[in-house]
Amino acid sequence: MSRKRILLVEDDEWTLASIEAEARSAGYEFQLAASLGAAMERVRTERFDLVVTDLVIPDDSDAVPESEEEDLYAGLRFLRFLRHEVRLTTSNQVPVVVLTVARRPVRESPWLQREATLVLSKLEVYEPAELFAILRSLIEA
Repeated sequence: MSRKRILLVEDDEWTLASIEAEARSAGYEFQLAASLGAAMERVRTERFDLVVTDLVIPDDSDAVPESEEEDLYAGLRFLRFLRHEVRLTTSNQVPVVVLTVARRPVRESPWLQREATLVLSKLEVYEPAELFAILRSLIEA
């Protein structure tokens, strides 16, 4: 049986290190994409069992973002890309988790709730093991 593959689209070092450590210790294959362009390329060419993405990611696919709103747009753009161009959605059993610092109105938007399997706030206090337990439940479902 092949190892389950996780893609983390993240540029925050603490989040990256904590999820990577837990994933590797649990025996999952772990891939990182630190920007929109890198994330889009990975999902075009590779298969994943779980995608975890921040909404606030650098957009190197077109231009360097100059504001948080542009970073936020990059994360939303990645979700649309998954849904419409790659068809990597919950309909084909690939969970997509949004892990973000975005404010509550953004996190609770109907569009985001529909596009993502789960939306989690980085502002909540999650121990790395607790966060990974949530992710593991999705990847093993």
